[in-house]
Amino acid sequence: MPASEPPPTGGGEGAFAFGPYRLLAAQRLLLEGDKPVRLGSRAFDILAALVERAGEVVGKDELITRAWPQAPVEEANLKIQVSALRRAATSGVGGASRSTAPPKPSATIRPGASGRISRGNSGATAK
Repeated sequence: MPASEPPPTGGGEGAFAFGPYRLLAAQRLLLEGDKPVRLGSRAFDILAALVERAGEVVGKDELITRAWPQAPVEEANLKIQVSALRRAATSGVGGASRSTAPPKPSATIRPGASGRISRGNSGATAK
């Protein structure tokens, strides 16, 4: 892709762009700019599930099934992996602090619904 073109925002061969990051699903690679971000395989699976369904509620059970398809695990395992994603996002390349972090696994702010947050666990909507 020429440098003058913006990165894809999703769908194109499993490539997704968000903030300074590009997720290349087929290569199982997360880039910040041109630098690879180190993520474990479970954290990558969780991030891919969230990015693929940006703007939608993705429940914790779905994330657990995605990251651990063959094994029963506790919710604490999911929390550990989400924490790893947050650390990766806030550390930045070269240790620079970053103010953005991935969303919590069971919550999303729906586009166009200002002030409303959907919770994946209960289905309730808070105002």
